[in-house]
Amino acid sequence: MANYCYNSIQIVGDNKILKKLIKKLERYEETKFFNEFGDLILDKKFDPEEKRDGYEYGTRWFDFDLDLDEKWISKDNLISLNISGDSAWSPPEKLIEEICKKYKVSAEMFYEEGGNDFMGETKFFWKDNVLQKEEECYSYREGMYKLSDNWHENIYEDIEDGLYSLIHNGDETYFYDQLLNLFEDYVSEKDRDAILKEYINYTKKDLNVIINHDYRRNDNTITDVLVVYKTMLKVINQIIKDHDTNK
Repeated sequence: MANYCYNSIQIVGDNKILKKLIKKLERYEETKFFNEFGDLILDKKFDPEEKRDGYEYGTRWFDFDLDLDEKWISKDNLISLNISGDSAWSPPEKLIEEICKKYKVSAEMFYEEGGNDFMGETKFFWKDNVLQKEEECYSYREGMYKLSDNWHENIYEDIEDGLYSLIHNGDETYFYDQLLNLFEDYVSEKDRDAILKEYINYTKKDLNVIINHDYRRNDNTITDVLVVYKTMLKVINQIIKDHDTNK
């Protein structure tokens, strides 16, 4: 079974051209192979007997939804076709590139696949009548930091999970490992320091909420707020020391 790669694609072009493209895209269910689908969109003749790479257009299938945004109009009177959905293992990047070439449209695509640890953005645009390509591709975590608005929310969830484990299981190592994500090279010192500062400034009330969690609290839970706070600081100071040593 393929890993699902999520895609969000925006194609910008003339209204009539995009409506013509939509009619082709809506015929997806008529095809048996993704190469056949790509050929249909590009007005190529498909030969089922021809030996071809199953990922010639970037993926083997694409379960997508279409939305023509006629309310959004660019300064050049162009509108936007939005395509979103899951593909197999990798994004349909080559197909989008070929669509841009054939229909003389521009496109931006965002994709992510946590299982295979990647996330990226690709932009296709025209300059001097030549299609240009700009691409950024990262590991999943680095992509979350550089391309997504959810990085801060996710990093807090990870660290909180480590803090719960520290308080209810006495697991300092797991808390350390979650904090370690703040010390990746791509994380700015400003972001790292701001997040660490929030935890250092946790109040008695903040810690009591975690200590008294209805489902997590057990016989091993550290109930003394002062002990919890000192242990937190010990782990935070240790990871800062280790990071400074390894610079």
